[in-house]
Amino acid sequence: MFDRILVPLDGSPVAEVAVSFALGLRADPSSEITLVRMQELGNELGYPVGFPVATDTLEAERLRCDTYLLTVRARLTRALDTIRCKVLPHHEEVAAELAATARTERSQVIVMTAHGWEGLGRTLRGSVAEELARIAPCPVLILGPHTEMVQDSKEHVGSGK
Repeated sequence: MFDRILVPLDGSPVAEVAVSFALGLRADPSSEITLVRMQELGNELGYPVGFPVATDTLEAERLRCDTYLLTVRARLTRALDTIRCKVLPHHEEVAAELAATARTERSQVIVMTAHGWEGLGRTLRGSVAEELARIAPCPVLILGPHTEMVQDSKEHVGSGK
């Protein structure tokens, strides 16, 4: 099993399934899991492409990402001291930035969920999971979009569903 696990999250319930799998991959209860969320692009925040984003908007986005990660972390009933949260500033090359973060954090494995986009959606969005699996400094466990949440007697992760 692993002592240092990186879990990239995009704010969706689909992505959060990876957290429960990461808990199951820990070598022991003291193994560290780092939850990572990247800030949104300016156009995703309502700014036209190419326009600068106001500083207060960027600060609000960082706070929103921070709050999201802390909320996911708070859903865990145990192991809170071994779960770290990290917000990354937006980067055009998401997979490259996640690979760099895994390197910096000395992650032994990355656990994430793919959305399973096909056709035009995949062409437009690309596959961060697929690219990350090619360039990551460690193994990448990619869960399918229809993978169900895992619960065991030691931990509880979920969004109340």
